[in-house]
Amino acid sequence: MLQRAALPVDGKIQAVCEAAFFYHFCMARINGLDIQRMVRHWLKTPTNGYLGSDYGQDAKSLLQRPHADGLADAFLQKLRTDVPIVGAMPSEDVNLYAINTPPDKTEIVIEVAGTGIEVGS
Repeated sequence: MLQRAALPVDGKIQAVCEAAFFYHFCMARINGLDIQRMVRHWLKTPTNGYLGSDYGQDAKSLLQRPHADGLADAFLQKLRTDVPIVGAMPSEDVNLYAINTPPDKTEIVIEVAGTGIEVGS
């Protein structure tokens, strides 16, 4: 049985350590399809969708905004915070893309471990 040492750390560091511990020792049981399902659930849940929690997203806030305002990074950071297994993944494995489709449509896609998930679907 694995034992974790009790270290005097603040809550944020402890949460990151627990997510990394979870990712390292439980990844054999959680596959990419499970992570994609977690991200899809997060995408379908509006912010504050659960009482007492700010879990969820507001994808519409990404529309009609300048690309350089940093909102996309904040969106991905919220995903990493709300879904700890995604937060434990390397940052290059989670990306956000905007794909322009003629005549005037923009699709937002989150790529998790090489698989794209459309935000609007």
